[in-house]
Amino acid sequence: MHASLREFFTHWRTEIDDAVRESGVLCVAVFGADGDVRFASPAAITLLGSDPRARCINPPFADLVNAAHEGPLVFDGFLSFGQNGRADTSIKARVYRKDDDFLLIGEIDVRTLEGYYKNILRLNAENTALQRDLIREKKALENEVEERTRAEERVRALLGEKELILREAHHRIKNNMSTTIALLRLQLRTHTDPTVTAALQEAAGRLQGMMVLYDKLFRAGGAASMPLSDYLTPLIHEILGVFSGGIRIRASLEIGDIVLPAEILSSLGILINELVTNSAKYAFGEMDEGRISLSASRIDDRVRIEYEDNGRGLPESAAGATPGGFGMELILIIVKQIKGRLTTEKGAGARFVIEFPHPSPH
Repeated sequence: MHASLREFFTHWRTEIDDAVRESGVLCVAVFGADGDVRFASPAAITLLGSDPRARCINPPFADLVNAAHEGPLVFDGFLSFGQNGRADTSIKARVYRKDDDFLLIGEIDVRTLEGYYKNILRLNAENTALQRDLIREKKALENEVEERTRAEERVRALLGEKELILREAHHRIKNNMSTTIALLRLQLRTHTDPTVTAALQEAAGRLQGMMVLYDKLFRAGGAASMPLSDYLTPLIHEILGVFSGGIRIRASLEIGDIVLPAEILSSLGILINELVTNSAKYAFGEMDEGRISLSASRIDDRVRIEYEDNGRGLPESAAGATPGGFGMELILIIVKQIKGRLTTEKGAGARFVIEFPHPSPH
């Protein structure tokens, strides 16, 4: 392979000078007997590509190499070039042999490459236009991403402010509920009238139930539903705490894995509060210790809650029905709201069975 252009022109000076004198536009290329291109002018690159063997149609490249024994001038005539065996360009050309290299000099009419260069110019123009379009689209996309990033940052900031406000509101509401319950209990100690103390205890218990549910839902991230056990277990202990100054009451709880929406949990909280409060106030009398038990299970598409105590039991007239009083009237209203059914049983103590349909998921 020639080491430099100077060596190339020195090696082929006579042939190139003769060709330049006879023609204005030249296709100049040097290739070895193996077809590897050593040097090629732009016009030659257009015709030959990287392998003249694949593009030299008539005569074939092998014929040019085999004709080397005829002398320094191997070929003088018209050569055809193309791809896939189809000739698309013909030029008047001479091929010389010197040492192990071949020199191809072709006289090319400007019109021969006119279409090619026009196509190149068109493609360049289309490429330039495409690049401009891509730059515009890239800029538009960058602006959109930047705007969206700013919007997301604003949303995150607003969410942070909202969370802070919600936490502050939750803290205030819970404190207000706790303060109200404390005031009711304090007022309870100043009265000896059984009617007044009973009313204060019921009010404190109902408010306690609402506070427990509110706190549980808030801690669950504002969930629309939660497990029944997570709500009823602390609620019953909170209610019993209201009556901590009287008889000792033990609670036995067996609550299955049942998830219910907040509106049903709220209703059940009021209902259970009434049952536990009634037991604590009326069931145990002079007993040293009272016991209550609560179980909850799901059978197919229905939820069954069983509550009982070991107290004096229900009056005979109440067995199989429901005893009177505001608390029981409230229980009946709640059972109706959740489309349930209430059954009371008289035995060693009072027993209540509540069944209602499990709400279908939305």
